[in-house]
Amino acid sequence: MITLTNQFGHQQQITPLHYHLEGVRMLDSYITTYTGMISQMVDGMRSFKNQLNLTSPLPLAIKHQPE
Repeated sequence: MITLTNQFGHQQQITPLHYHLEGVRMLDSYITTYTGMISQMVDGMRSFKNQLNLTSPLPLAIKHQPE
């Protein structure tokens, strides 16, 4: 058993398995948050690229001309 004490002096007895599951739950929520942020960023970049393609007369990728 592991005894946790918070800043108010309250103690809680937990087992190592409970501690591990709590860590997994926190990690899962972090992964979900960051995955959502990254997918929003990718969507934003994709729509920005589409706007550039619509408004810009110049191609975004200039091909290298061999000498």
